[in-house]
Amino acid sequence: MLEADLVILLSDIPCLYDRDPRLDSRAMPIREVAKIDDQVKQMAGRAGSGVGTGGMVSKIEAAQIAVEAGIPLVIALGADPTIVPRLIAGEPLGTLFHPTKKVDRRRHWIGFLSKVQGVVLVDAGAVRALRERPASLLPIGVTGVIGHFAAGDGVEIRGPDNEAIGRGLVGYDDKTLASIVGLRSDAVAERLGRSVIDPVIHRNDLVLAT
Repeated sequence: MLEADLVILLSDIPCLYDRDPRLDSRAMPIREVAKIDDQVKQMAGRAGSGVGTGGMVSKIEAAQIAVEAGIPLVIALGADPTIVPRLIAGEPLGTLFHPTKKVDRRRHWIGFLSKVQGVVLVDAGAVRALRERPASLLPIGVTGVIGHFAAGDGVEIRGPDNEAIGRGLVGYDDKTLASIVGLRSDAVAERLGRSVIDPVIHRNDLVLAT
């Protein structure tokens, strides 16, 4: 949100390793990560530190938020009092996570930073529409509502197999949405007594899961 040029995340180990260096002396340092994929997440292993924000898993999650906002992140050894000025000077220390293509700040907030208040369940047709074209989510594609939320809150969208489809800012509170599940726009207008019907989630307020 600050549009930082760089994030430095200080840890109790000097960098990301290909395996846990506490358990295996053959562990090799990873100096640069171009993309955070399943292999990188497996290298992080399980949380093993009682210091700071937790283990390497949580640091990888933080790195993913930063790089997908177009911001590079470095994991480095916090016990070294000279580490920050040396990093800023360009010294290749720790592990550098390269940024990916910068996304719209609003969509980044919706996808990563907005607090999810509930779940909107959708049918297979809605899943196809959301994935294959830039469509808004309409009441006719909704099959159910989980949790309590107000209009404008962040919600998760799940398909018929309970797969997470994405996140978005919902246009209705949970009770209103539950009352119009599966209805066509004309039926929604009649039930709510409105001439103009808002989508459940507008396409500009929606971020699909990758």
